[in-house]
Amino acid sequence: MALRLLELVLPKGEGETLEEWLADDIADVWRGQLADGRSEVKLLVEPENTEAVLDRLEQRFGHLKEFRVMLMRVDLALPKAPEKPKEESREASRSRTVSRQELRGAMVRDTKVNSTYITMVVLSVVVASVGLIYDNVAVLIAAMIIAPLLGANMALALATTTGDGALAREAIKVNATGVAIALTLAVLLGLFLPPELLDSDEITSRTRVQLSDFALALAAGAAGTLAFTSGVSGTLIGVMVAVALMPPLIVVGMMLGASDIARATGALMLLGTNLICLNLAGVLTFLAQGVRPRQWWEASRARKATRWALCLWAVLFIALALLVLLISQRQGWVMT
Repeated sequence: MALRLLELVLPKGEGETLEEWLADDIADVWRGQLADGRSEVKLLVEPENTEAVLDRLEQRFGHLKEFRVMLMRVDLALPKAPEKPKEESREASRSRTVSRQELRGAMVRDTKVNSTYITMVVLSVVVASVGLIYDNVAVLIAAMIIAPLLGANMALALATTTGDGALAREAIKVNATGVAIALTLAVLLGLFLPPELLDSDEITSRTRVQLSDFALALAAGAAGTLAFTSGVSGTLIGVMVAVALMPPLIVVGMMLGASDIARATGALMLLGTNLICLNLAGVLTFLAQGVRPRQWWEASRARKATRWALCLWAVLFIALALLVLLISQRQGWVMT
């Protein structure tokens, strides 16, 4: 896993004792001076220690107007710094090698309503629609991998866990925008496409929910969250396919456009299953990974937000599972 290089800018004379109170958390340190007299300090940090170091730096120097810290990934540093013994209390969090600050930065960067996001949603709708209509699994998987709605839901789970209201509002806005665009386009397709094109196997399979879909979505949501917190981005491809939100959303729109309310309802239940399980698993996994806000007042707000979110997602999960079970008993089309 790549090391982190923290580059600090401090007022002259500040940070002289960094090595002493960060000795257990840093691998190496360099000092310099900028042209205007401010101090420049570079810290080489193990990825699992980055969050603790950033928190301590912000706590000590955050009140200083000139304080700045930049974080960069370092793929190679030679000669290799000697490994330091880890405290037992940190062993449980060693699997989380991406700091809370890096997680939020990535979420903020990728969770914005802009021309790129809107284009990705439209392209995902086009690709997924072709795959659904013509039973082309390869094309459909390509649409799943585009996954423009996945990032916003991961951001919502993170915002809920850390009590980050600004990120939560942005995630909800991005989600709502993506859903509105995709649903509108899908309804238009359903209005103008001939009925025989709306009876493909891929479309039909997304109008039925199985109880096993709940377990699959929960497992995939947890795996996706672990991929974010451990930096294993390749795992996300499987998550995108397992809890794809775009194909069932498009089927909902197509069936609404074709006035087929029964199949639209089935697709909506599948979409709800994936959406609920993704967020529920995300919040639980972030908590298990030790993702917490730094300040005590933020922690109090985060606990309230997390409790409300967990209650909401859990209630929706149970209600939807009971509904699926009831339908399975009455109609016999849901496999348990």
